[in-house]
Amino acid sequence: RWDGAGYPRGLAGRAIPLGGRIMAVADVYDAMRSARPYKGPLGHAEAVEFISSEAGTRFDPLIVESFLAVAGEFERIFASG
Repeated sequence: RWDGAGYPRGLAGRAIPLGGRIMAVADVYDAMRSARPYKGPLGHAEAVEFISSEAGTRFDPLIVESFLAVAGEFERIFASG
């Protein structure tokens, strides 16, 4: 989490490695869009809304901004399977 809650050693903000900040967004998008034994898949719009709403707490706001700029590509790639 960008705010450091739950992150090993209490890292927060820019102290979290860039790769981890990027993967946090990508992983949550994939998890939300994918069917799991305990839940059905959510749509692209719901995943984007959740990620956007968590900018600054769960996710790095600059990474979210970059994600939003290319969110259509995430949808296209996910749909191609």
